[in-house]
Amino acid sequence: MDTYFKKKTNNTLLAFKQSINRFDFFLFVFNKFSHFCQGYPRLDTTTIKDKKHCTIVFATRVLPCFTYLHNLFHLKFIRL
Repeated sequence: MDTYFKKKTNNTLLAFKQSINRFDFFLFVFNKFSHFCQGYPRLDTTTIKDKKHCTIVFATRVLPCFTYLHNLFHLKFIRL
């Protein structure tokens, strides 16, 4: 599982990537965030230790609410 924030200009997006084997869980998470997304999930491949893995990924729109969350996590981990 890979979830990350990506800062764009003044705001941030949230991206979520999951192995195709975990499609049920991915669909559950996508349903929770779909109203923040502009498009549908897409298939992707990831290479780990020279082995290709099929993944599925979605990204939200760039919004202030994700910038707020990004700043919360970013500040928390800087203090550690």
